[in-house]
Amino acid sequence: MRGRVATRVLVGTTILAALLLAGCLGGGESVDTRATLVIDFNGPEGPIHPGNLTVWSQEGGEWILETEENDGTTVWLFVNVTSISTVLELTERAAEIGGFEIELRQYAGMGTFVEGIGGAQNERPGRGWQFEVNGEYATKSCDKWTLNEGDMVRWAFAEMPW
Repeated sequence: MRGRVATRVLVGTTILAALLLAGCLGGGESVDTRATLVIDFNGPEGPIHPGNLTVWSQEGGEWILETEENDGTTVWLFVNVTSISTVLELTERAAEIGGFEIELRQYAGMGTFVEGIGGAQNERPGRGWQFEVNGEYATKSCDKWTLNEGDMVRWAFAEMPW
């Protein structure tokens, strides 16, 4: 009897450990990841300080906003955003911090795609929102791209490659 209980505990523990390692019980992704986000409008668009570089950074738990001239191009920079695990979560967190809207569209089997940031909408044909992580162009949707500590994400409103 004692042997069966020990075996069940061992088997149960092994299954639990396997599920955690596979990420099935929330142990696979950390929400403590810190990443930096750049949103580049590639022009003067943007509801917050158009034509300028605007930087949000944390100081003593509060977000500080700094702006400087940027040759007429709107770029937003969110430094060391925490409590995120995907590009989508980072973008949503930046929207909360900066007070702007993002528009999303779900595509069955593909994931979530950004249709608009701060009022700049994807154009068909024309420009649209594209992202890269650490200089690597996106190969999957923003909700499926898991971030690592210290990653640099860049959204650019740029010419669509198609």
